[in-house]
Parts: sequence; structure tokens; C-alpha cells
Amino acid sequence: MSTVKQDPLFRGDPGIYSNLELATLIFGIISIPCAILFGIGIIPGVIGFIFAMKARKDAYCTGMANGGLICSIIGMILSVTAIFIFGFVFLAKL
Repeated sequence: MSTVKQDPLFRGDPGIYSNLELATLIFGIISIPCAILFGIGIIPGVIGFIFAMKARKDAYCTGMANGGLICSIIGMILSVTAIFIFGFVFLAKL
């Protein structure tokens, strides 16, 4: 019998993904356009970041968790930037 070596970086079937990974990607994507709404995008960004950290510990972690993590970080950075910009504009009008 021949033994097939499995790649040590392979973590599962590439067609299988968990609902947590899907939620991570959705919250990450939602956080980016919501960032311009006075920083509201920070809420789904933080939720997506937390879900991404939990999904990356899963045995079947695919690229969706990494994509959601990246989108969440971008959404949080844009939200903080928007809060500062709107804050400066508001203070300049006083």
C-alpha cells in the first residue's frame, strides 16, 4: 500500500467552511461602507474581528476567516479616521 503524505498546512476540506467564517466575512465587508456613517462601522468591525479570532482557532479554517479579519481591520481603521474627521469638522464649526 502506498501512503500519501498530507500537507501539514492543510487544515481541512477546502469546500467546507463554518458559519462563523461566513459571519466574519459578512461583518468585515459591512464594516467598510458603514465607516463613513459617523464611525458606525466600528461596531461590525469589532464583531467581525472577534469572530475571526474564534474562527481561526477552528480546525477547518479557510481563507474566508482571513479575508473577514482583513476587512474588519480596514473597517475599524476607516471608522476611527471618520470619527476624527467628523470631530474636527464639528469642532471647527463651533
